[in-house]
Amino acid sequence: MVGLAAVPIITELKLQPEQFGWLGSSFFALFSTSAIVVGFIVNTIATRWALLVLASVWALAQFPMVGSVGLTTLIICRVVLGAGGPIHVVCPPMLGEFTPVSQRGAVIAIYGAISTVAGILAPRVMGDVIQDSGGMLQGYMIGFSINAVGLIVPGLFGLLLWPNAERARLTGQVAQPELAPST
Repeated sequence: MVGLAAVPIITELKLQPEQFGWLGSSFFALFSTSAIVVGFIVNTIATRWALLVLASVWALAQFPMVGSVGLTTLIICRVVLGAGGPIHVVCPPMLGEFTPVSQRGAVIAIYGAISTVAGILAPRVMGDVIQDSGGMLQGYMIGFSINAVGLIVPGLFGLLLWPNAERARLTGQVAQPELAPST
């Protein structure tokens, strides 16, 4: 979103190229570290709660950007978004936990395909939203709102529908899923 809304953000905040560079790269300040930490944490807590927390972090970090904010707020929100970034790293293993071995590859491939298509379509859709919203400034604020709602709704939906069998797995009452036979 920040890249798509670069012109109105730079114009509104009167940013220099160096400042916009800090804004753009701030997402990656905690991304790698958070991916490692979250990777270990999801092995000890219920998957549905891990996904809910990560989706909530992303959604809540979008809301301050709905209004007119300063550079510091934008950078803080981008750092927080980076901290919630591991949702893309931990989803495939989580999907694999609850998928029969014979279907695991297909399910994870579908997840990968959906992520790829979303990565292709989202910039186009958000670009149109930004451009056609009565003004560039209003457009990027609407874009952040769409992102936030687009994360909250699936997060709550997943919370309600995720299997409860994971509680038994985490407490050791059920054997771990079988691994696919090696060839």
